[in-house]
Parts: sequence; structure tokens; C-alpha cells
Amino acid sequence: MGLHYCDKNNNYASVYAKNIIYNKLSDFEIYNDVIKSRKIPLKSFKDRVLTINFFLKNLEKARFVSMNNKNTTIKSVNFLLEINDNKYLQLGLAIDKCGTYYMETFLVRNNDNNIKYIPNCTIKDIYKKTSEKIIRFSFDTEKQAKLDEVAKIDKNYDYHEALNKSIEEIKQEKINI
Repeated sequence: MGLHYCDKNNNYASVYAKNIIYNKLSDFEIYNDVIKSRKIPLKSFKDRVLTINFFLKNLEKARFVSMNNKNTTIKSVNFLLEINDNKYLQLGLAIDKCGTYYMETFLVRNNDNNIKYIPNCTIKDIYKKTSEKIIRFSFDTEKQAKLDEVAKIDKNYDYHEALNKSIEEIKQEKINI
């Protein structure tokens, strides 16, 4: 999101994120910190803030792409891409020393320059690890409620079908099997 741009001292985003949580900073206070630091164009920051929610709530529609700009400082090796209102929304995924993916950046672009599309590479399922088990997941609360309901009927049901069919249709399919 560009949290590291909020601090004049170039602290890591995680340091600023802890500051946000500890001091319970409002969106307005965060935005003011960005204005004070002037390290990122305000439009870029505003675009990220206004589109990240849409992106995460529709994560299942994203597709994998890779960056083909060899001169970038971005560490992400893969991106999840969605297109909304002719904007290319990219969530960058980097790999840490243990080989675990983490979200590195979120970009809003006007074109798909520097993107290499990976054929037939879409999201099949999204999971969340709880202390007890791994469950299907959505950032959208309505979709999550539906996934939870479908899991009670059939925990092996296809993720995308679960979101696209009604509960009644899924129950009927289960009865007919």
C-alpha cells in the first residue's frame, strides 16, 4: 500500500503499520502523514486506498502474471491481476528466505506494460489457516458466509461454483448424488 512512504525517516512499512495499530490512527491521520512525507504522489496513494478493498473482495477473479521489467526495484516475483474501470490492479507477491510468499506491494496502473501473462493460470481456491484447520476464504463477508454455508453441505465443493450458485441449487445437487 505504500506505508513506508508515510514516514520521513524511511522506516519499514511494518514499523509504520505497528504505529497505526498502537496509536489507532485514522485514515485521515495516515493520509496526512503521506502528505507530510511527499515521497509518493497523492493520486497514486489515493488510487491504492480506493481500490484495494475491491481487489481483495474479488480476489477469486484475479489471475497470475509476472513482471517483465528487469530494471524494477520491486521484489515481487508474481502478481495477481484484476482489471477494474480500465485500471490494472496488481498485488505483488514476493518470496522470503524460507520460500513463503508474502504480499509486497499493491499497484494501480493505467496499462499492462511490463506484465507477462501466464496462460491458463487463474485462482482455483483461496484458503485461510485457522488454529484448528484450513478453510476456504474470501475477504468479502457475504461471500465468506456463503462459503461457510456451502462447507456445511459439502466441504469439497468447487470454490467458484460455491460463489456462483445458490445454496438451494447446491443442496439439490447433493440430494441428487
